[in-house]
Amino acid sequence: VNAFKHRQRLLSYETFALVFGLILTPLFSVVNFLYRPSVGTPLYWTSAILHLVVLAVCAVLAFRRMKRQRELARVRVENLRQQAEISLASLEAERRDYRWLPWVLGLWTGLAVLSVAANTPFHGGSFAAVSLRVGMILGFFAVVGAVLWRHYRVNVLPDYARQQEILRQLG
Repeated sequence: VNAFKHRQRLLSYETFALVFGLILTPLFSVVNFLYRPSVGTPLYWTSAILHLVVLAVCAVLAFRRMKRQRELARVRVENLRQQAEISLASLEAERRDYRWLPWVLGLWTGLAVLSVAANTPFHGGSFAAVSLRVGMILGFFAVVGAVLWRHYRVNVLPDYARQQEILRQLG
């Protein structure tokens, strides 16, 4: 039950962050353009539009995952076997989410690097400054990926195996 509620809470956080990003991205893009019109190149607007498209797709997918999780939460549980089946379904959905993690992190890393390229005036900016920004982005996403991978190995996989064993013992 705790893992089930934990997943619901994390899905809520993810959805909030994506909707918040959908609100802030166009706002910051316009403010940045008004403050520094020199960044208003086609690459800048392409980057902003790609960010919005990716945020919108991720938000739709997050809403769908939240809906499926809520449907699992609404199922009336009459015995321990049904509870184990619902827990197993929730853990399987979480495992499916983690399988997409390398692709999602790669996509967000690429968008962040594109944003650096779009917002850095290469004609006057130094290569060292751009390299530092790109290195920080790569380091940040590497740390995020390592933390999530550790959570997957340490928490999700053992919980999934435990639920499978409980279900097997229940017959």
